[in-house]
Amino acid sequence: IITDIFTVPPGLHAPIAVGHRGSAQGVENTVEAVQGAIDAGADYAEIDVLLSKDNVPMVIHDADLSRLAGTRGGVYDFTAEELQKLTLSQNGFTGRISTLEEMLGFCDGKIRLVVELKTHGRESGDVAALVAETVERAGAGERCIFMSIDYAMAQRLRELRPQWVVGYCVYGNVGGLSTGALLELDVDFLTIEESMVNPRFVGQCLQAGLPVYVWTVDDPGKMETYLKTGVNGIVSDDPALAKEAVSGYGGEPMEEFYRWQKGDTPDF
Repeated sequence: IITDIFTVPPGLHAPIAVGHRGSAQGVENTVEAVQGAIDAGADYAEIDVLLSKDNVPMVIHDADLSRLAGTRGGVYDFTAEELQKLTLSQNGFTGRISTLEEMLGFCDGKIRLVVELKTHGRESGDVAALVAETVERAGAGERCIFMSIDYAMAQRLRELRPQWVVGYCVYGNVGGLSTGALLELDVDFLTIEESMVNPRFVGQCLQAGLPVYVWTVDDPGKMETYLKTGVNGIVSDDPALAKEAVSGYGGEPMEEFYRWQKGDTPDF
């Protein structure tokens, strides 16, 4: 037992369970999917945000509406009002597209959110600024953390709201960025895909004070393997499994870690 304690890297905070796009208990990114994460007792639900034609932050992953809505065209071709009238279908479930404002209201008092800022390349507005304004209007800054696959987008949000927790979502084929380069990025955490998980890399991140979350993990055995490397969170389509996996690990609450990291700012 003592050996186990010393071979597992020290965690920066107790690992968390995050529902990927809410959960698989509804059409992804809908309130029903997020309710699945709530029912599972997940710590956070992850959602994706794209701008509508009229620059309203909408909760949806794909810029192309064909996969879920069976509609030709992109999110950028429709106003928020038009997008909300569409019916989404996935795995026997139906749902609708919410505005970020609606989703924040739905989650208030129920679950915290990981908000991923995405781009479709046809924005006429500032995604980071519009998301920040929406979150502040809802009084939700302290119950959200943020990330983007677009590093410039993450930096833009950090520039606008330095007190918020903002991370970088990294693909395994990110383009040859070395571990050192990743550790030098000006972000609060990394979200990495499974192919990037190895004890050396995770350990280096932890030593640098950079929490690591891994996505999308639906196998309990893999969850346990990754947690033993020291990752700080599991992002899963099955947040109930993720919650069960992380429940065996202790540590400082995530929110307390980020308060310390941010110098105990009042916004988180």
